[in-house]
Amino acid sequence: MMRFERLGNIVDIKKGRKPKLLGTPVQDSVRFLQIDDLRNDDNIKYTSDKTGILAYEDDVLIAWDGANAGTIGFGKSGYIGSTIALLRKKTDSEFNTAFIGKFLQSQFTYLRSKASGATIPHIDRKSLENLRIPVLPLNDQIRIADILSKAESLIRQRKESLRLLDEFLKSTFLEMFGDPLRGENLKPLGDHLRLQHGYAFKSKDFINKGIPVIKIGTINKGYFDIESLSYLGDEFTSGYDQYTIQPGDLLISLTGTVGKDDYANTCFVPEIFRKYLLNQRVAKLVPDERFLQKSYLDFAFKYPGLKKRLIRSNRGIRQANLSSNDIYSIRINIPPISEQIHFTSIVERVEVLRGHYISSLQELNNLHGSLSQRAFQAELYLREETLANAAEPEGLYRKTRK
Repeated sequence: MMRFERLGNIVDIKKGRKPKLLGTPVQDSVRFLQIDDLRNDDNIKYTSDKTGILAYEDDVLIAWDGANAGTIGFGKSGYIGSTIALLRKKTDSEFNTAFIGKFLQSQFTYLRSKASGATIPHIDRKSLENLRIPVLPLNDQIRIADILSKAESLIRQRKESLRLLDEFLKSTFLEMFGDPLRGENLKPLGDHLRLQHGYAFKSKDFINKGIPVIKIGTINKGYFDIESLSYLGDEFTSGYDQYTIQPGDLLISLTGTVGKDDYANTCFVPEIFRKYLLNQRVAKLVPDERFLQKSYLDFAFKYPGLKKRLIRSNRGIRQANLSSNDIYSIRINIPPISEQIHFTSIVERVEVLRGHYISSLQELNNLHGSLSQRAFQAELYLREETLANAAEPEGLYRKTRK
């Protein structure tokens, strides 16, 4: 029968402290590790203050305080900041550092649920120490950590592929059309566009399943967030035709993060459901397609200059609050429809590829979750050969250890 060990029996925990930072590194300086360093090496800082807590590559690091509490890193050395703690093995013989790190990454949700502090979360030491980690042969630990790392690497590659597709379309738009606020055929959007507004559905009517309702949070993250959908019952099937949304419709958020550079304020509706209902403060953009293609309109709204124009139209105190006239009055260049149609065809081909990447990313996420769950429930055992690709699970099998 598989044995589990209490984490507090395996590691000692030491909180960091903030040392004095250097503007530029000197001969005896050492790296200073902050929370962002647990994820990447994009902003390396140094210190020559030797009064801090020094972490080694064989230590596991955990973000102890703040919005990122529970984030795990390992394989890095340097003095750790006051929001980080290190977990140092009490013995080198029984546990692999990467295995402990991967195990703790799988416990992120649990650790956050046990964190104290409503505004600034803090990891609960007792909950961390009481975690029970499976005791496996060292070779198995190394192989499990390796296969999980391969899956994570593929996930990062898929995300990077999606980002590059977005960059390709943005650059293609600019190469073909330039600044949509400049040109020889500037027209108010209201000449060729109308908005179909949503309805103020009552939150008390929302249920767990039924007709999906698109809300502000569904589209203002830069993608269609299916998890934010609410649902209404069959009694809303008729009488709300003017608020019905179909796959392929182009939507815009009128309240909230609209216009911020970090977010796209427009979003196409995917073919997840046959139809949707549109909630208040979200509108459907309905262009006259003799003059405006939806794909051109979508990227025009994503253009930073047009976003800034929307911000200047903002009358909200803390968040944008746009009216139809704010959008109708914006003058944009209307290129020849043939050029817009050509751009639309490029977008459609890219979207097919994006769909494959998204599907692959979902499969990889599911695979990683399954592998992680099986590994730390002591159900995952690996063949002797190393897997060539973490996305191919043929090299995995289950068995019960006697």
